Amino acid sequence: MTRPSKNSLRTAAKKAGFSGTGSFLVAVHSQDVVSGLALDVAPSSTYISTFVLPTFDALSFMHMSLGRRVAICSSDTSCLDKAIEEYKSSLSSVKSSRDLMEYIASQGIVGEYAVWTNYICLIRLKYFAKAREFRVNLFDAVRSPSIRERMNMLIGVQDSEGDESAYQLLAEWSLLTKKLLPSHH
Repeated sequence: MTRPSKNSLRTAAKKAGFSGTGSFLVAVHSQDVVSGLALDVAPSSTYISTFVLPTFDALSFMHMSLGRRVAICSSDTSCLDKAIEEYKSSLSSVKSSRDLMEYIASQGIVGEYAVWTNYICLIRLKYFAKAREFRVNLFDAVRSPSIRERMNMLIGVQDSEGDESAYQLLAEWSLLTKKLLPSHH
C-alpha cells in the first residue's frame, strides 16, 4: 500500500470542514487567529503538523512556528484522523489573542516568534503598558531580520504616534494575512 497523496489528504480534510490554501488546511479563521493543519510531503514520508498564527501580524507566508508535528502518514489516510483529533483537542478553541497567549504558555512554546506573538497580542488586547514592559523580552529574543523590522516599526509607531496608532497598525497588517487565506473563510 502506498502512502496517501497530498491531494487525497486535502480532499479528506475538506470533508472534515477544513479549507485548503497550498499546504495549509484552515479550520479556524477568527478576527485574531488562523489555525489548522499543515501538510509536508517529503520523499520518505508525509507529515501533518498543527499551526496557529495571529491574523494581525504582517505575514507574507503561512508557517508552523507555533504548531507541532502531530502525525506521520504511511499507508492510509487514518493519519489525518489522528491529526484532526489532535488539532481539536489542542487548538480548535484558540480563537482570540488571549487564547493564543494562553496556548503559547500552556504548551511551553519558546523562541522568537512566540515572544513576538505575545508582544503583539498585548497590543491587540490594548494592554499598552504591559507591552512596553514586555519590550525587554523582545530585544533579548528576536534575531530574525523580518521580525525585527516589524518590531521596530510597531515600537516606532507606538512611541511617536501613540498606543491607538500601534493598535491600528496591527489592523492594517491583518489585511496582509487575509490575502494568504482561502477566500471563503
